[in-house]
Amino acid sequence: MDECFSQQVELKITQWVKNQPTIRAVVEIGSQSRRDHPADKWSDLDLFLLFTKPIQPSEKRGWIKEISRAVGDVWSIAQEPGSNPD
Repeated sequence: MDECFSQQVELKITQWVKNQPTIRAVVEIGSQSRRDHPADKWSDLDLFLLFTKPIQPSEKRGWIKEISRAVGDVWSIAQEPGSNPD
């Protein structure tokens, strides 16, 4: 992922999160967050969201749509293993 594009996505996600009171934190994980071996231009941006309470499936679907509009595209959404999918 282009560094400039990655920074733009991070900024858009940061702006979106500010309006989400149930999101406690966003943690960047994976190759984009590594300092010892920089990500290449094909690396994706992996984000982990921490919530103040469990979210409902309808709320999650709404957030996926909102993030897609804010960022331009969402390629994949994953849940914690063992959690109850909708």
